[in-house]
This record gives sequence, C-alpha cells and structure tokens, in this order.
Amino acid sequence: MAMANRAIYFADSIEGAMSDAMQIAISMVASAVATLSALIAYHQYRKTRSIAEAQLITRTLDQYFSQEMVDARVLTYGAVGKALQDWTPEEYVATERVMKSFGELGFLLKNKHITSKEFLVWWGPTIVAVYQIGKPLIEYRRSTEGVGSHFIYFEWVARQAYLLSGKRTPWFSRAKWERIKKRSADIETATQDVLKVGQKRPHAPAVPGKGKKIPALIQTFLRNW
Repeated sequence: MAMANRAIYFADSIEGAMSDAMQIAISMVASAVATLSALIAYHQYRKTRSIAEAQLITRTLDQYFSQEMVDARVLTYGAVGKALQDWTPEEYVATERVMKSFGELGFLLKNKHITSKEFLVWWGPTIVAVYQIGKPLIEYRRSTEGVGSHFIYFEWVARQAYLLSGKRTPWFSRAKWERIKKRSADIETATQDVLKVGQKRPHAPAVPGKGKKIPALIQTFLRNW
C-alpha cells in the first residue's frame, strides 16, 4: 500500500513538473513573440519615419532651389553693408521671406522632424550669411512689435549652423573626396560612346537599326548632340 502511494505521489510530481515546464515554455514563447512583434513594429516605425523625412527634405530642397527663392536670396544679398533704413522695399520683403523659409527648416530640425545634420553642413554658410544680413531687421521687428520670438526658429538654425561649421567638415572637403577625384581624374578626357548614350535618352533622335549604314551627316550630328 505504501509503495502504491509512493508511486502515485511520484506520478503526480512528474505531472506537476511537466506542467510547470510547459507553462515556462509557453511563457518563453509568448515573450519571444512579443519581442519579435515589438522589433517589427519599431522597424516599421523607423521606415515610415525615414520615408516621411525624405519627403520633407525633398519638399524643402524644391522650395530652396525654386527660381522664386533664388531671386529672393539675390535681393537679400543686395542688402549687405546697408543700414536698415537704406534697404529697398524689395530687399526688405525678400529678406523676410528668406528668413521665414530657413525658419521653417529650423522648426523641422529643432523638433526632430528632420534629423540629418548634413542639411546644415550643406546650407549652413548661406543660413549664417542671411542671419548676418537680416539681424537688423529681426531686431527692428522684435522691438517695434514687442514680440521677442519673431524669427526665433531662424535664429536657432543659424546659430546651430554656425556652431556646426567649426566641428564638422563637409564631405567635399574630406580626404575621401580628394581620393575619388584623383581616381577619376580622366573624366574630362574620357571618350564616351555618344551614339549609345543618345539611344538611351527619351528625346534622342531615331537611330537606324543594327546592320544599316548611318549617313555621315547623321553620325556627325549624333557625336555633337
């Protein structure tokens, strides 16, 4: 009888141990699934954020390279060395516009909607120059209107660009770029097959098919096109 009881106890112990092991295994699997789900969600978040940032950068660059903004910057540069009262109305309006445009970039960077500092390395000297030109206008607007936050994001991005300029060397000023230029030094003199290049262009003139003789006049045109 005692032996039977011990057998029953042993069987119950084994069953309990297996049950505990099963629960531990289930818990580990659930934890692994949760971790994997979190990693997938994080990856999707990073990918979505990266796409959104790329779209913002593209839109910002489209704005900065638009003819309208190029003309505005030219007018702004025309105010260099002038007292504010000597600015033309066009220079005043253009400088405000350029500063507001760079202020939008400051807002995006300050709030981490754009995270790439290369943007500041690229546009930093321009932003700093515009700040130096526009500082009298900023001070005038702030004092006369009593709003100390006028152009605050523009000032922030200008100061950040200035600080970064002494710490980060632009990629085109680094040794690696010089090595690339050295290795590709024959780019100016290398002979390209203009006929093949022309065939790939969507607006290229029709080229006679393979095996047909190309008239000399057309050959000359294609080489010089």
